Amino acid sequence: MHVVDDKASIAEAAALKKAEALKAKEIKKALGKIYREGVKKLIGICVEKMPGTLFDKFYVDELVKKFPLKD
Repeated sequence: MHVVDDKASIAEAAALKKAEALKAKEIKKALGKIYREGVKKLIGICVEKMPGTLFDKFYVDELVKKFPLKD
């Protein structure tokens, strides 16, 4: 009987680990979406405030990475 308990606890631990990995993946996906929306908003502001300039969206992306928002 003791062996069965060990197998059950191993299965439970594996299920818990899988659930945590799935939750982490969902959180990462949501944060990526928020980041992309923020970059799009920043690009929109640049287009609005600086018409006719040759800014590069990749430059804006690198700028956002270098200076992240602080809550």
